[in-house]
Amino acid sequence: MRSKKYKYTKQEADALIQALEGVSVLARFVDAEQVNEFKGHCFAVLGKKEACEHCLAEMVLRSKQDMSKLEEIDDKTYQIFVDYVEIDDRPYALEIVRELNEKSFMSSQEHQSLTGKYTQSLSNYYLDSATKVYNRYFYEDMEKDNTKPAGVALIDVDDFKSINETYGHQVGQLALGLIVDIIKKYCRNEDKIIRYDGDIFLLILEGINEVSFGRKLESIREAVHRTMVPGYGKIQLSISIGALVSEGETREESFAKADRFLHLAKNHKNQVITEWNLDNEVEAMEQEDLEDKPTILIVDDSEMNRFVLGEILKDKYNILEAEDGLEAIKIVEENIKTINLVLLDIVMPRQDGLDTLNYMYQNNWVEEIPVMMISGESDEHVISRCYELGASDYIRKPFSFDIVQKRVYNLIRLYQRQRKLQRAIRKQMEVREKDFRMMTMILSQIVEIRNGESGPHVVHVEQITEILLQRLSAITDEYPLT
Repeated sequence: MRSKKYKYTKQEADALIQALEGVSVLARFVDAEQVNEFKGHCFAVLGKKEACEHCLAEMVLRSKQDMSKLEEIDDKTYQIFVDYVEIDDRPYALEIVRELNEKSFMSSQEHQSLTGKYTQSLSNYYLDSATKVYNRYFYEDMEKDNTKPAGVALIDVDDFKSINETYGHQVGQLALGLIVDIIKKYCRNEDKIIRYDGDIFLLILEGINEVSFGRKLESIREAVHRTMVPGYGKIQLSISIGALVSEGETREESFAKADRFLHLAKNHKNQVITEWNLDNEVEAMEQEDLEDKPTILIVDDSEMNRFVLGEILKDKYNILEAEDGLEAIKIVEENIKTINLVLLDIVMPRQDGLDTLNYMYQNNWVEEIPVMMISGESDEHVISRCYELGASDYIRKPFSFDIVQKRVYNLIRLYQRQRKLQRAIRKQMEVREKDFRMMTMILSQIVEIRNGESGPHVVHVEQITEILLQRLSAITDEYPLT
């Protein structure tokens, strides 16, 4: 008689065996090849002196019917169930052996019921309901103390929180499902995929070398990056991965190492950082950081002051220098798109800091480039005037190196976030304008179907309005037009 559930995933099968081992002498899945391998010695598990005359597993695989029998060995009685099952569409025999007494005998119906209950409860307990892979409980109970050699990788979905907040949790779950499906395509049946926490997955591949593991992880990363979320073309999926090949240590110890590598990968996103390519990857990232360093213009007539500030900041920033306001204005004009901050002294020859700041204010440069005044001037009127002209911060000399570093960092980061927000808003406005134009064309065509003269008229009005708005915006900037 067929059991109610006879098809399992590899994860379900592993979890079922783990549970049955606690209530049986033997619980295992065997395929036809393994039956031939075990036939000569499986009897030794029960302490028999010779092999079975008829192998129950062999008969079950041939007939695809569940079977059972009793075995008397010395002074003990064993009840043996062998069920036909399929794991990932491959045929297996599930062998379960229980030692019997008066209270433990079980009918075939009771056995099927028990197996079904175990399968259902384990599916709920050890499998993640959304992605159908192992959950954190499985890792804690079954894997954490495992010391078998294996490739261990932590995979984190980049910007997953943003996807959830922008498009909703259903779209976030859809994205996770796509990523999990890709990971499964590159994994063997015996590999373990664990949803450790939210958008973080733990991948465990036993018996794999560094080269093969690295190639597999790169293939997964590239496949995820190419994947589109159906109906949401603006979502760019990517993952960051930290990995190593573990030998002679627990999964928990390997997890901690992989977590450190993952943290490095997350700094740049869409990266794979492994234990064996760590130095090369970090060096490449540091070079990329060097190329992307923010640029600071230091304006001070004192060469010593410029040198000190440059030494404080040069490790994290590209440094430009000017010895007075006139030179500073020339440098800003030439580098308006790349300068991220101006450190400006007040008392200087030729053109002082206030006149320089006023020039930047009149040309709207302070809207794009933050200015931090660094001066020994303590007059409250002067300080107030600096803020009136658009200075973002004021530091008095002598200054603390640590304070300068932190306030420079905070000010640059604030402006970078503002620019990012402005770019996002502009992009949204462009999309809306494009949609509006498309709607105008559609409506004009609809009108034209009803009235051959009205359709072109709508388009002509829209074009004339656009010309008028462009001329108006050229005359005055009082009205912000796009």
